[in-house]
Amino acid sequence: DPDAYVKKLTHHWAKGPCLDFLSSHITGYQTASMAGTSHAQQYLNSVVNAYFSKFPWRLKVSENPTTPASEQLKSMENLSKVEMEQKQRKVTAMRKAIKSWLKYRIRANWKVGGNIVASENNMWTHLLVQLSGVSKKKPKALQAHQRWSKDHFDTIIRPNFQERCNAQ
Repeated sequence: DPDAYVKKLTHHWAKGPCLDFLSSHITGYQTASMAGTSHAQQYLNSVVNAYFSKFPWRLKVSENPTTPASEQLKSMENLSKVEMEQKQRKVTAMRKAIKSWLKYRIRANWKVGGNIVASENNMWTHLLVQLSGVSKKKPKALQAHQRWSKDHFDTIIRPNFQERCNAQ
């Protein structure tokens, strides 16, 4: 079965050493993604390579590695075609999972406290945020009747109001 080592990951799949490993790469991935897509892809590739050097590909995500990393590294693995396919699918699935985990953590940090890289403790950053008037919260969307009124204010609402005022 080509998907023998690929399991559907559930909420909070990263635990223990895996969580520590991924958490250590949040700021690096955020910095790389701010620099551009190619930088983010390169950084993600390095994270995935480091992940599989620490956690063997045959290991389940819920399991912790028992042997030290130096013993796990082998110069060349002799894999059959089936095992090569299994490894390829496991790496692809974990790459997708790690990428989405890192992106989710970055978005969660933006929602909670803003950018990790630009410190909130910096008094100049705080002053610039106050002076710019930009809110951390996303503005509330207008309701349908408010949106319609805003769009048709000059063409329908103002003339109608002027007509009523002049009639009285």
